[in-house]
Amino acid sequence: RCLALNQTVVPNPERDRNGRITYKSSSPDEEALVKAAQELGVTFTTRDADMLAIDVRGQVERYQLLNVLEFSSSRKRMSVIVRDRRNGKLLLMTKGADSIIYARLAPG
Repeated sequence: RCLALNQTVVPNPERDRNGRITYKSSSPDEEALVKAAQELGVTFTTRDADMLAIDVRGQVERYQLLNVLEFSSSRKRMSVIVRDRRNGKLLLMTKGADSIIYARLAPG
């Protein structure tokens, strides 16, 4: 879910020759991660003003997009804060350089 939601990719209305959603992205890395999630059964389907939707093996999940903390060379990470529409839980999803992420993990 994190690979499919923590990004700024936009789904295109056109499908590829295999019927899969195609994407527009300013970052080839982000597009590659979204496509990897798609290969694993988690397809990013919709981006509206404040809503993201994914299809997880046939089940649609919707998330309210609350904030995007963009990647920068100084932060070396990107985060999104979303609210799961199914249960109201807030989720912080972060991706970035291993050295930055590992340094912020709690022991244990």
